[in-house]
Amino acid sequence: RLAEPALGKSHREHGTEHRASSVKEGILLHSLLEQLPLEFLGSEDAARVALASTALRLAPSLDESERERAVAGAVRFATSAYAGTIQERAVWFEREWPFVLSSPSGALIRGTLDWLVELKDGSFEIIDYKSAETPEIDRYAFQIAVYRAAVAHQFQRPVRAGLMFLGAEHPEPKWVSDAVDFATPLGRLVTCRRKGEFPLSPPAHCRAIGCGDLSFCHSEESQSRFDSLTE
Repeated sequence: RLAEPALGKSHREHGTEHRASSVKEGILLHSLLEQLPLEFLGSEDAARVALASTALRLAPSLDESERERAVAGAVRFATSAYAGTIQERAVWFEREWPFVLSSPSGALIRGTLDWLVELKDGSFEIIDYKSAETPEIDRYAFQIAVYRAAVAHQFQRPVRAGLMFLGAEHPEPKWVSDAVDFATPLGRLVTCRRKGEFPLSPPAHCRAIGCGDLSFCHSEESQSRFDSLTE
């Protein structure tokens, strides 16, 4: 995850309760995968029992249905074909790997990537988890490009990076092209942050990808207004 910029007041006023719930669920999902013992990778029953117990310990006040969704997402990762082969292919890995990257413009980017693996051939793989169901890769291209640049700079080795959408029934990595330029969108991000203005995506687009933060960014009134413009 890249460090989040502060959002404007109009964003904070809508869907605060839903946003808080969504954020807690996402944090729990990442915490579960961070703490999952490697011996449970590939074993659905063992992983589910361990994760359910950990979820209750980490988030006892979270709604049961939210805990169950987080556990289900973590189980899907643990039982994926990718996770099942990682111990055979890897010589080292780290979860929640923090980094600081200096951009071409001089801006410092801080972030934490979910899963970093060094393979036996000396190359690296990055996996970023998403709770969404729809594998819409383009919207994450900038984020993944930053992750790849950070790892390549640190280790000076070949890197490939992918997304795993844990809302899907059978998630596997969607590998992202390494030809993505992050300098241009980074310049736009810096500009937006200086102005304190972050353009919103249309609600129809947010619903199509199963975004859990729809009501945080769009009130019911603003959803209707956006939708009427596209009909």
